[in-house]
Amino acid sequence: LADAHGDAAAQAHAWNSLGLALKEAQDFDGAQAAFERALALFASPPAQPRGTVTVRHNLGLLHRERGDYAASERELRDVLALREELDGAESADAWSTRQTLAGTLLEGGRPEDAEALYRQNLALAVRLFGEKSAKTGVVLNQLANVNQDLGHYAVEADDYRQALRISAMVAGEDSTDYMVTLNNLATLEESRGNAAEAEALYRRSLEFRRRELGADNPGTLRAAANLGRLLMRMGRMDEAGPLLSGSFRTWSARLEPTAPDMLFSRLGWAEWQLRTGRHGEARATLEALLPDLQGKSPQLLFRHRTLEADLALREGDPATAALAWTQALAMAEELFGADTIATARWRVPMAEALLAAGDLAAARDAYRRASPVLRAQMLPGSDLLQRLDRLQEALHAS
Repeated sequence: LADAHGDAAAQAHAWNSLGLALKEAQDFDGAQAAFERALALFASPPAQPRGTVTVRHNLGLLHRERGDYAASERELRDVLALREELDGAESADAWSTRQTLAGTLLEGGRPEDAEALYRQNLALAVRLFGEKSAKTGVVLNQLANVNQDLGHYAVEADDYRQALRISAMVAGEDSTDYMVTLNNLATLEESRGNAAEAEALYRRSLEFRRRELGADNPGTLRAAANLGRLLMRMGRMDEAGPLLSGSFRTWSARLEPTAPDMLFSRLGWAEWQLRTGRHGEARATLEALLPDLQGKSPQLLFRHRTLEADLALREGDPATAALAWTQALAMAEELFGADTIATARWRVPMAEALLAAGDLAAARDAYRRASPVLRAQMLPGSDLLQRLDRLQEALHAS
């Protein structure tokens, strides 16, 4: 890379490629240094504006993966404007940056803004690449993710199934692209209370990844953690433990504690400790996690707060649990909106904690706000609706 005889543009491309590799390995400081070296080389005479824009696009993605959504949005909006100026608003490069920008807005807690960009890109994908192209399927997949955050489960299911049909035609059902969408569909079935279907889909995705990608591939580790989380929440701890601990150990040997996959894994392990009655260990894990979550994804901080609230109630401290749930619900409303199912589902444990703390009026209000949203979207007989029914009976008796 440091060959003084090499062409500056060729060296810049090499540094950009190194930055992408380091980003994939979640060495974010190293990736940023490589991207900055590439930018300096692209700026040297004769300047390479297209190369500069490409690296800045990658920097915007890097900022997002570090959890700095404001920096990511600023960078990507600048890149989008430059690409629209260079090649037009309907160019493939502008489409690519719009996709990345929408992902930043979605992860940063702005699903409505993300949806608008994805809708724009869906129409453009059909015009540029065709209705049955892989890129059209990618946008449908992302729109389904948005609708999951917004709680539009029926719309989401349609988008996922259309994306699956396209992926089957383009890459085949025995392909990584197909399995990515299948895994996302599993998250939908889990969210709406169809645990049996979610388990079948997660297992199919995990078996494919183990066979085709290997047991230690990042995608395989994430799929194992997804299945482990579902089994844990179904109460099947003996099956969940090896999946969660296996992913945790592999990531621990490979990544820094603050890398995104490590943070997800540590939160999953804390939840397993909590649900298996290891309350002291869970509290220690959560306390160690909190400083590492500062400045990271707001969804990670939200999940941490829900685990703290759950732990307080399990430890017999309903007052602390009620306060923690109140704080968590304020975070959920900020992230997902006040009246979405993504927020309503958390009003159930909040109401349970408030009832246990003796705040009957607040518990009834939480139940009143959650009930119509959940009953309209969740499958009959799902665990969350059963808890809602028990809560209704307890409030009535009170």
